[in-house]
Amino acid sequence: MNRTTVLARVGGFARVRLVVEEFYDRVLDCPSLQRHFADVDMARLVDHQTKLIAGLMAGGEVIDDGHLQRAHQRLRITGPEFDTLHQLLRDVLEAFDYETGDVEFICGEFAQRRRLVVSAP
Repeated sequence: MNRTTVLARVGGFARVRLVVEEFYDRVLDCPSLQRHFADVDMARLVDHQTKLIAGLMAGGEVIDDGHLQRAHQRLRITGPEFDTLHQLLRDVLEAFDYETGDVEFICGEFAQRRRLVVSAP
């Protein structure tokens, strides 16, 4: 898959932002995940994640592994919580009618970072 075309194929930055907003709406509705976002500036988080995901879709390096791991270490995210986040992401991408290949690409990139995000049993 040509990674440089994913962002354009899914409708560009503005459409990615809508996906990220919907993703976090669903995350905040999920009782098992809410605790991680109690004191989070959600507008800022949505901005940040939109840039990261759009950058990923455009084929760029979006964040280094060390930074990602440090940012999530204190959150004590469990494996099941990560799995829930992964499924919510997939659900939102499918709800926005992303093509199967694009869903697999984005979810695959997400899954590859599991070891950097999960820090609790």
